[in-house]
Amino acid sequence: TQTIQHAKEGLMLFVQYLLPSMLPLMILTRLFLSWGGGSLLGRILSKPMAWLFGCDGLGAYILAAGWLCGYPTGMLLLAKARQAGDIMDADAQRIASFANNPGAFCAYGSVGIAMLQSPAAGALLACSTLLAALIVGFIYCRFFAMKLGKSSYPKRGMNQEKMAWADVYSICRDSAQTLLSIGSVLVFFTVVVGLLQDSGVFIFIGDILAIPLSYLGLSTKAAQAMLAGVFEMSLGCHQISKIGTLPVSIPICAGVLAFGGLATAVQSLPFLAQSGVPVKTYMGCKAAQAAIAAGLAGLALAWMPQIAVTVGYFPSNDVPQVWIWISVGLLATLAIPKRRRQIRRLLY
Repeated sequence: TQTIQHAKEGLMLFVQYLLPSMLPLMILTRLFLSWGGGSLLGRILSKPMAWLFGCDGLGAYILAAGWLCGYPTGMLLLAKARQAGDIMDADAQRIASFANNPGAFCAYGSVGIAMLQSPAAGALLACSTLLAALIVGFIYCRFFAMKLGKSSYPKRGMNQEKMAWADVYSICRDSAQTLLSIGSVLVFFTVVVGLLQDSGVFIFIGDILAIPLSYLGLSTKAAQAMLAGVFEMSLGCHQISKIGTLPVSIPICAGVLAFGGLATAVQSLPFLAQSGVPVKTYMGCKAAQAAIAAGLAGLALAWMPQIAVTVGYFPSNDVPQVWIWISVGLLATLAIPKRRRQIRRLLY
């Protein structure tokens, strides 16, 4: 009975928060990328990426796609690029240190607007998680990945073939399948976390964690919610949103989103193996991103405390505005006649 109840809770969490906020924007994002948006970002950011991370425009594309579409898109595209021979193992490890992220629309829409009821908090979560990924990627690529050697990217030509409108259905289908797989993992880990809470394990561990966390002003319930976030990101953020005010919830949610939880790690394991990226390297970078994202969110709240006491700097109809700007971006990318062949291979 308890298992069924926890499964229902996970399913309701998926239906109420993730499905309505992520599916439409995930489809639009993939359309944007397939119509040349990723190639455009790759060309614009190729030089900064080379200086910061030792990667070319393909790394910028994987970063942009991962940040827009969320877990585990970054690792999925990285695995496809490695199997296609577009990058080598050394390049895959560099890109893996920063490319797999929670997704801007997940942080902004699902957590910020739906759970925390604050568009400004959602914008802060999206920015802090991205900036934390870039900081960790820079540190890893510049100081820890030197022994991997120099980057080596094959030279490939350009492809002028345009995407067929029939592929829109494929993008919608693939987006729905991706989201359903995320929902399945969410339900499973909701059951696991619920059973651990019922057995008293979370209470015991939460009491232990509450001792050092009390110096940060966090309660035992906050420690238990953070522990739930270690298992599953969305579940943890949902519980965190109920424990206190925004000054407490926002930094913790930022850390949970940046880490991704064990559920995301399980989803990423096959792609890590295909990419040749060590699991300890990936998990170490995610743990560092969690700490930095929480710190950045806390600093932003100290600098702009109005984020935590108002609904933010955006009007109440900001969600339709997001749709308008994305639609404008989609139309703009229709004018891009050329795309890299390797980017098209990643999409299909």
